[in-house]
Amino acid sequence: MNLRLIGIALAITMTLAPAQTNSEPRSEFEAASVRMNQTHGGTTRGIEPDRLTYLNITLGEFIEMAYGVRHYQVSGPDWVVDFGSSERYDIVAKAASPVSSQELQRMLAPLLAERFHLALHRETHELSVYALVAGPKGPKFKPGDGGPTHIRGDGTGGAIFENYSMDNLAASLSLYRSVGRPVLNRTGLEGGTTSA
Repeated sequence: MNLRLIGIALAITMTLAPAQTNSEPRSEFEAASVRMNQTHGGTTRGIEPDRLTYLNITLGEFIEMAYGVRHYQVSGPDWVVDFGSSERYDIVAKAASPVSSQELQRMLAPLLAERFHLALHRETHELSVYALVAGPKGPKFKPGDGGPTHIRGDGTGGAIFENYSMDNLAASLSLYRSVGRPVLNRTGLEGGTTSA
C-alpha cells in the first residue's frame, strides 16, 4: 500500500542569536550543564522528578524531546540529525521543583535555544508512511490477555510486542530509527496482541 502523509517538519539552523519564537512561554531549568561529550562510551538517559540527565546524546535527539517531534520530522545538518554523529552532548539539568517528565523534556527548548543559538521554523511537506494491514487470511497472532504491555527480543533481531493495541503497535514502530517514517494502523483490528 502506498500512502503519503502531510506532516510538519521542523527545520533547524544555527544562528548567532537566540531564536525568537511566537510560541507560549515555557518553564526553564533552575540550573543546567551542557557540554560536549568526551567519553564516547555508552549513553545515559535518566529522568527524575526534578532532574534530567542525558549523556552522550546527539543534538537531534534533544530537539526531538524538546519539541515533541520524531526523527523523520527534523531536518538539519548531518552532525545534528545523524544518529551515528560523533558530535554528542551531555546535558544535566535541574528544575526548581518536581515536574512531570514531559515538562522536563519541554524545558529543553529554551535551553537549546540559549546554549546552541538554535533557530527553527516549521514547514509542511509530504512524508512516505508505512501502513499495517491485515493479510487476506487475517492475523496470525492471538488477542492479548489484558496484562501489562511488554516488548522483548525474539532472538533473531526482531521484537515481540505483548498486549499492544494495533494503534499502539503502529505508534511504537514509528519510534524505531530503522523504520524512519510514520506507521499507520490500517488493520481494522481491535484489542491487544500477544506477539507481532
